[in-house]
Amino acid sequence: MRSLNPEAPAKLDDIVNKALEKGRDLRYQHASEMRADLKRLQRDSESAKDALAGFPVSPPRTHRKLYVVAGAITLLAGLALWLIRPQPVPRIGSTQQITNDSSSKGCCLTTDGARVYFNTGEIGAEDPYQVSSKGGVPVPISPALKGFHLADLSPDRSDYLLIKFDLATLEADLGAGTLWTAPAIGGPPRRLGNLTASWAAWSPDGQQFAYVHNKELHIARSDGTEIRKLASLSDFPFLPRWSPDGRTLRFSSSNAYNSSYSLWEVSTDGSRLHPLLPGWHNPPKECCGNWTPDGKYFVFQASVNGTSTIWAIRESTGPFQKLSRPLQLTTGPLSCTWPTPSPDGRRLFVNGYQGRAELVQYDVKLGQSTPYLRGLSAVHVDFSKDGKSVTYVSYPQNTLWRSLADGSQPLQLTFLPVQAARPKWSPDGKQIAYEGLIPGHMPRIFVVASDGGMVQQLTDGKNDVIDKDPTWSPDGNSIAFSHGAGSGKAETFMVQTVDLQTHRVSEMPGTEGMWSPRWSPDGRFFAALSMSSHGLILYDTEKKAQTEVVATQADYPNWSPDSQFIYFESAGDDPAWWRIRIRDRKLERLIRLKSISRPSDNWFTSAPDGSLVTWRLNGTDEIYALDWEDP
Repeated sequence: MRSLNPEAPAKLDDIVNKALEKGRDLRYQHASEMRADLKRLQRDSESAKDALAGFPVSPPRTHRKLYVVAGAITLLAGLALWLIRPQPVPRIGSTQQITNDSSSKGCCLTTDGARVYFNTGEIGAEDPYQVSSKGGVPVPISPALKGFHLADLSPDRSDYLLIKFDLATLEADLGAGTLWTAPAIGGPPRRLGNLTASWAAWSPDGQQFAYVHNKELHIARSDGTEIRKLASLSDFPFLPRWSPDGRTLRFSSSNAYNSSYSLWEVSTDGSRLHPLLPGWHNPPKECCGNWTPDGKYFVFQASVNGTSTIWAIRESTGPFQKLSRPLQLTTGPLSCTWPTPSPDGRRLFVNGYQGRAELVQYDVKLGQSTPYLRGLSAVHVDFSKDGKSVTYVSYPQNTLWRSLADGSQPLQLTFLPVQAARPKWSPDGKQIAYEGLIPGHMPRIFVVASDGGMVQQLTDGKNDVIDKDPTWSPDGNSIAFSHGAGSGKAETFMVQTVDLQTHRVSEMPGTEGMWSPRWSPDGRFFAALSMSSHGLILYDTEKKAQTEVVATQADYPNWSPDSQFIYFESAGDDPAWWRIRIRDRKLERLIRLKSISRPSDNWFTSAPDGSLVTWRLNGTDEIYALDWEDP
């Protein structure tokens, strides 16, 4: 103010600066505070006037100017305080369960208000389903759409946007799905040009759609023409969503090597690509958002210690407001995912999941299965050499435990936030090696005493490499493991060993391109997988050479206790458990798996008695409608 009127009091500058202060804790919180400072300034000015009685003073007009300026500042400050006032927050009212069949509900939810749509089954073998938004029994949308993934519903509710995945090429090309549309009233699907994608979403006016191919985000016209690339990402983008005004796209991004998910934003002209919530969580664990129909809020899911909850951020509504801090809308015990507002903005549909798993033991000779360690929710079981004890990972917490073989005397060995996986007993039964994931880092190799105690990290923890799949040497003096770059490139993977006495890490010669090693009990071989062909490799530890013994895709290799057989799982249209005899390379199919319901992480292992142990999910997976209340 003194720059405009040199005769104005210096204290008035302080009042003006405080009214315009950007820091919320430093500026005036109420207009009454400013009024008090102005009255104090007036009082001090009059006191100074009395003290200077008899001396020349400024004309009275100066004080009139002061009052006019002060009044204007008060008005502006009051307006600013009104603009930056805390906004009322939305809340969740009553909750209604929409489905009650416990069947798996895949990504993602879509709704036209009257119905809620979702996908079932694994990628490549999905079927789109629908259920009344008031609750009922889910039914397939149409027999003609069997095997399609429903990606979106057109804004006028007249057409489905669909993706047809090809299992034969999906592993090599994450954007290998073909894009289709189909009329909602019924009729055959129609191919959209030659476009391939893994995710897609219609624009609010229905004239365009955004789609993801590998690590790129594209936009095309609704007929599949006029394609333009919007952004290239270092990680894998998924689930694009348009803002109601059509000017912005938000999407999720996945880093498979440190299991992080983040939300990103880009303008539809390709500018302003940036993370939406940088630094909110480390590593980020938020994804899968949608705008409310009025554009006031963006709802999304965030995961903490394995449980997903729904959050909302309020969009900026003026020059004095920015995105609000995330507001939590739901709490446990259900993990809530895929938040989807109804078209009228009054409800929020979510997928509510209560994670639980059970272990199953298969008798190969009798072809029968029985529950194993009944009542335990666990995965990644491993047996001690004498068969008297087991170690396992709790599900969904991912903490490491050990117990007797009948499940009695359980003891927790690790604790969150480190997540454990793939534990292996030492030959003497005194230690357990495992793969550990520290938030914000790549997997590392750890070891802990089987009776509990201090955890030791065996690999160095550099964030650009992956160390996983530990396996013990027969003498128990060293541990071998997969080692590769965080980029996941096949040529970077190999087998390394760590000496438990010196902690010296060494490369195993001739193991380039190998991962998931399993040391044979007699020490002669490694069973491993090929990063390039995904086939089964037999590595001779004496000759330092590898031989591919199964050319088709194999998973989860493990040895029989006598080192005579390698068990593995084959993928494809007819998955099965097999074993191969080392002596003559004879293959034997043990159990066909088509009729067995298991998670996508279809782990299994062999038990000391020759049976096979795996897991299956038996938690609840339902759709819920949450009443959305926005004051």
